[in-house]
Amino acid sequence: MAFWSTDLGAQGADFGDPKRKFRFKVFLGGRDQAAFIWWAKSSGKPKFSITNVSHKFLNHQFHFPGNVEWQDVEMVLVDPAGGRDAVAHLSQIARNSGYVVPAQPNSKLESISKNSMVDALGEVIIQQIGADGETIEEWVLKNPILTKCEFGNLAYGDAELIEVNIGFKYDWAECTIGGQEYYTPDGQKFN
Repeated sequence: MAFWSTDLGAQGADFGDPKRKFRFKVFLGGRDQAAFIWWAKSSGKPKFSITNVSHKFLNHQFHFPGNVEWQDVEMVLVDPAGGRDAVAHLSQIARNSGYVVPAQPNSKLESISKNSMVDALGEVIIQQIGADGETIEEWVLKNPILTKCEFGNLAYGDAELIEVNIGFKYDWAECTIGGQEYYTPDGQKFN
């Protein structure tokens, strides 16, 4: 029998079709259709590292686990023109977070806060989907903040689509696989 065969759904098989990189959806602001970012070209998935602390005793060195540190998630979007313009959408998130362009020296002074950024972004959700379109893995970034927006480059000799690169920091991520929730690795719930 081959490693992945045509008998994946056979009685007693505990595995299915492998997850594929090109089957994913991204949502900014919730799970409804208005939050679906169909122009997402690529997306990183959450990842973490665990720091360590070492202790020396005589000729020995011992290592102990430290803190969990979640790494940034980056996405690449294609910039559609018209009503769902990515540049306009991301600029509005910055404005709703409290960023005000100082038009005059005596303009109202405001600044971005974490609370307003989290509210402006809403939930950032990355879903991996199967061949049938059903969600097989979902990541929700908790308390996300936007850390970068790169609006692309222009060149006369290049016919490629404009790409927008964005980055997020977040406090932790929650993962749901096949309907079961996993708070990884520092949450309270693990089913």
